[in-house]
Amino acid sequence: MLSLSKLGQAFHACRRILILLALAASMAGGWAYLQAPSLNELRPELEALLKQELKLKNLQLGELSWYWVGSTWVYAEDVSFATEDEQVQVKDGRLDVQLSSWDILLGRITPLSINLRGGQLAVDIPETGTPGLLAMPLLRLDLENVKLAWRYGEESGAINNLNLHLDAARQQLSVRLPEANLMLDWDENLLPRNLTGRFQNTDWLPAAVRQYFQGRVGGEIHLEAIDTGQWRIRAELKSAARAALTDGKGNTLFRFDSIETKLTLRAAVGTAIPQEINFERLAWRDGDSKATVSGHWRDGKLRLDLDSGDLAMGTMWPWLTEFDDDAAWRTWVSSMHEGHAELKSGRIEMNWPLLGPETSHWEAAQYQLRANVSGADITLINGEPGLTNVGGSIKLNEKGLQAKVERARLPKNAGQAHGRLRVDDWSRIVLDIDGQGNVDIGRLKSWLDMKSLADMQWFDAPATGTFTLKWLPEEFEPSSGHVRLEPVKPWQASLYGHRIQMAGGRIEWDAARGLKTTGMRFESDLVAGEFNLEAEGKSPGALRITQLEASASGDFARLADFYEIPIDTPAGKLHARLSLDKGWRCTLDMKNAAWGHLLGTSKRKGEAYSIHLSGRNSPKAVQITDIQSKGDVLPLSGSGKANKEYLLLDLKHVKTHAFDGSLRIRVPFGPSPLELDIEADFMNRQALPKKLKPADMQKKPWAVRAKLDQLSWDGAQLYQVDIQLASSKQSVGLMRAARLDTAKLNLTDVVASFRLPKDGVVELREMSARLAEQRLLLTGILTSDPQGGLRWQGFANIQGNFGYMLKRLDASHKFRGGDVYALISGQGLLLPDQPWWHQLDGRLRLRVNDGRFLEGGAMTKLLAAASLADLPRLFIGQRKDLIGEGMHYHRLQLEATLQGKHAKVRQLAMRASALDMAGQGSLDLSDGYIDLTMVLRPLQNLDAALSAIPLLRDILGGDAHSLLRQVYHVHGPISAVKVEEVEPEEAGLAAPGPVEMLFTLPSRWFGSPKEPEPVEQPAR
Repeated sequence: MLSLSKLGQAFHACRRILILLALAASMAGGWAYLQAPSLNELRPELEALLKQELKLKNLQLGELSWYWVGSTWVYAEDVSFATEDEQVQVKDGRLDVQLSSWDILLGRITPLSINLRGGQLAVDIPETGTPGLLAMPLLRLDLENVKLAWRYGEESGAINNLNLHLDAARQQLSVRLPEANLMLDWDENLLPRNLTGRFQNTDWLPAAVRQYFQGRVGGEIHLEAIDTGQWRIRAELKSAARAALTDGKGNTLFRFDSIETKLTLRAAVGTAIPQEINFERLAWRDGDSKATVSGHWRDGKLRLDLDSGDLAMGTMWPWLTEFDDDAAWRTWVSSMHEGHAELKSGRIEMNWPLLGPETSHWEAAQYQLRANVSGADITLINGEPGLTNVGGSIKLNEKGLQAKVERARLPKNAGQAHGRLRVDDWSRIVLDIDGQGNVDIGRLKSWLDMKSLADMQWFDAPATGTFTLKWLPEEFEPSSGHVRLEPVKPWQASLYGHRIQMAGGRIEWDAARGLKTTGMRFESDLVAGEFNLEAEGKSPGALRITQLEASASGDFARLADFYEIPIDTPAGKLHARLSLDKGWRCTLDMKNAAWGHLLGTSKRKGEAYSIHLSGRNSPKAVQITDIQSKGDVLPLSGSGKANKEYLLLDLKHVKTHAFDGSLRIRVPFGPSPLELDIEADFMNRQALPKKLKPADMQKKPWAVRAKLDQLSWDGAQLYQVDIQLASSKQSVGLMRAARLDTAKLNLTDVVASFRLPKDGVVELREMSARLAEQRLLLTGILTSDPQGGLRWQGFANIQGNFGYMLKRLDASHKFRGGDVYALISGQGLLLPDQPWWHQLDGRLRLRVNDGRFLEGGAMTKLLAAASLADLPRLFIGQRKDLIGEGMHYHRLQLEATLQGKHAKVRQLAMRASALDMAGQGSLDLSDGYIDLTMVLRPLQNLDAALSAIPLLRDILGGDAHSLLRQVYHVHGPISAVKVEEVEPEEAGLAAPGPVEMLFTLPSRWFGSPKEPEPVEQPAR
């Protein structure tokens, strides 16, 4: 840093040069006056003389002239010179020297004033010398708009537009720069009496001084001598934008908006070297932060005492970064910036040499600070949220920190706490925390990211807690500590959808040993009990259960109902015991439980029965290595596993009178469906519950997959069965069976797809099966009726051999062959004690192509042979209606309505080359009794032609418009139906025409009277 004495040395060197120049100018003026030649004519001689006298390395005077304005002035333009040691150099300057006219007359040259305008002045100031410039008598020196470049040792700088006025006689100096102004006067000892300076920035200062500032800093300084060697100083630094004071090495000491000081300085006698500084007031402000201190500096030691102050915590925390170079410490301190501190007392004592402190001085400093804090934040985990809204008091000194936390909000609103925070050694920073408070377990779990309890949802779980922790700022978990939590009131939570209430007991966590829960009682909507638990882990967020003792009991009916166990009339209590150590064991005691039906078994209360499970822990699951039952009710054995997502049970060799196979049960703990896989050699309908719960009443969804070699279902036997079924409303079930046998029919290749939307409805999307030579296709909707039974609505389609169908109805002697297409549509109600046609309401449509009617006789063949339509085919042997037994027909169609057991045949028609047939009647579905009136037209082709001729059809066909008709009454059981010819009038038809009368005349004349045959009526 430049001292005032060094600046004087620079100007002393300039003074000598300027005096010599002034002398030369005066001599030149006198010579010119005496000899009258021009000054410019004498320039070479003057330059040589001045160069020799002034010991200049070079000199160039340029144009010389003189003028008189109250005094004699010598003017030199374009002056350039340099001293032999090159400490002073001037280029392109304009020099004006004022001389005393009287002295010139007396032969003396005494400069009164020297004025250098413009140009460039370079000064290389030696590090040793005397401030002779300030002691120069009677001289006035002015520099106007000079560009000054200076160098002092390793330091250098430049000042543009320097304006300087020095009045040595009056002992005054003023300096005017674009950025600063300075006025100084001194005494006979060259010590300042008054100093006033104002500056807008620090750009004009040497780099050695500027390095202590960051930002744009302006200010002013006032100095006043109050006694010999004593001065009073007032100074102020201001910054429109936040600035900082540094240690000169890039490290920020503190930031400020303004700094004001009022002090007195005492120096050694005859010098300006400080020996003692008393700080009457030192005021600092940074935004909302401010502090006022007082103190003194004496013999290289500084002491400051806090008078008052308020700090934003964001201002105070960064100061602590200087106490440790560790990156983690700096990151931790820098992460905290909220809150306010009311400063109560403070003090700092340190060695502060006159030229400024070194790093070692700061490290050896002694300090202390007491403050009340409010609204602060304290980060407990590096990079993670910590305590907020902290209020209390702190004590800070060179050894460490102590904080009394009167209130603090835990992260994620986990609760409130109070206690203390301590740092005992800045060289090894460990946060020592202890206290107590009220917390909420759910929010505490969220804050600490307890992955081991990820599936637990907390609603209301207040607790009182005490804690003692030691925490390294660079670590994510405390190095040591203990936390104890106790319920304030019963905790409300949910685990996998089950509401749980916990009360009593306590939870303790120790950083070295892990978590321990003792005497905790719990109650859910299914079970109630108590447990003790131990878990190990370095942090609450990563725990592994090592020991567990739990007991619970629950209502067996509610458990069976929730988990959709296929069981009837469950009752009683189920008791469970679970223990975990190196391995684990679980016992389900069902002695006090009972059921009416489970896989074909039943159990009474008091009958001994239990299931025992054991296994071992693995990193991601609990392995169930053995499952064994005790008791004769339902023998079970198997294995499984459990993790946080589901429980899996593999039960092998399950055998009852209704089931023989294995079960694989997957019970998820979340909302996913319960899955049941069945493989069995045999399964009876009795192995299933009597009635499934409707889908909209199920508490837990389920899915069933079954592979059965044989399934017995109410008199039906199914073989090679594959079933897929789920409770979801949108799920489509599938059933396949290689064969289905009942007492009345045998189906093969049975395939059924269905859906269970809601309210006990079964959407039978499609069911197909093969019945010998028929293919059966069904579709419809099945609904559980409130009064019992199964209500159905849909369609049935049958395709195949018509003769085989009638064979099953014992009517194959009437019809043979034909391809049948039958469609039954309608609705009904299936009841166990009622026939299938009970409440039947529907329609039947049937069509048969290319079959034979075996009741035609010789007359039918004769009429068929006379059919004019197919006459050409007779000659080429393609009349199969004339070949073989009975009569061949092209198409047989039937349409009937169904009401209960009554089937009303609305239309029955048959088309053959021999004849056409049509009829109406009824059919009793209960006993197969048929009652039809049939009309046959052997000459149907002639009738068709006759109908096209109006007059002829009336004459030959009569009212019936037919040449020949045969009317029959068909009645009796379908297996032994009777066919009787009747008169058209008896059947309610029109009387025969002349041609029909002619054809039937022989039978009328010569036929024997027809005796009605008795027909055995079936029981109704």
